[in-house]
Amino acid sequence: MKSLSFEIQQNLITQILNKAQDIDVAILSYIQGEKDFFIDALMLYQNNNGGFGHNLYIDNYNPNSTSFTTLYALKLLYKFDVSSKLRDILVNKAFTYLYHKAYLEDDYYTMAEPDNNKYAHSQEFEYPAPKNIALTLGVIGITLLLLDSNKPYYKLALEKYNKIKDNIKLEDINSDNVIDLAILIAGLNKAKITHDLKIDPKLLNINNILEINDYVDINPDLVKEALDTLLQNINSNGLWDYELNWHNSYPEADVATIKWTFRMAVINFYYLKKYNLVDYN
Repeated sequence: MKSLSFEIQQNLITQILNKAQDIDVAILSYIQGEKDFFIDALMLYQNNNGGFGHNLYIDNYNPNSTSFTTLYALKLLYKFDVSSKLRDILVNKAFTYLYHKAYLEDDYYTMAEPDNNKYAHSQEFEYPAPKNIALTLGVIGITLLLLDSNKPYYKLALEKYNKIKDNIKLEDINSDNVIDLAILIAGLNKAKITHDLKIDPKLLNINNILEINDYVDINPDLVKEALDTLLQNINSNGLWDYELNWHNSYPEADVATIKWTFRMAVINFYYLKKYNLVDYN
């Protein structure tokens, strides 16, 4: 397998440092071994109620806390973990929001919240929208992964799982939200809870395989194929082409496309480093 050349790496790094958001620069710093900045940068997106907003998830400009953006923040923290008192404070506040303050419908978290409609967002965040259990699965799973078993929110996550486990319908899972199922599976495995949940191979694609493999083991050949695709598709400037369609008329979608280009670049760089596919000078 080929690897990422040192020259293109430098181009990628220059692009991120000069043009990307603070959180993307912080992720780049983490990848390069300087981890302390990441928590400080992530906390910039956390609200007083413990949840996350402020366009941390690029397709939703809602500055107020939402369950989806809070889960996204915790997924970033799982990937780029840092052991510190600040990290513990951030995590506890986030779970306080999710388990006591977040918007729920029939005891389920939702991507589409009423408050989203006040701000620019992609269509998937438009309220109302069809209900889906996936986000709730992700919240339960990330709780079990990030907390020790003696923590109160760990126990609340198990209670929530026991309430909904008979209602988990795998037909609600698609290639876009299958990562939430993977997170739940990983959390249940860590908690040593017996289950029969599996990832449907038909839902795997080049865009989700690497992230799913952070939580559950994926066929190594598929992982290799995804990594090969990253290496083949990177441009000489160190970025990947990114096509975005919000399926609505918000002009902010054009800016979101640019933001995603840099976010995708640091995440892809992380995976290439993780699998030792970068050249060193």
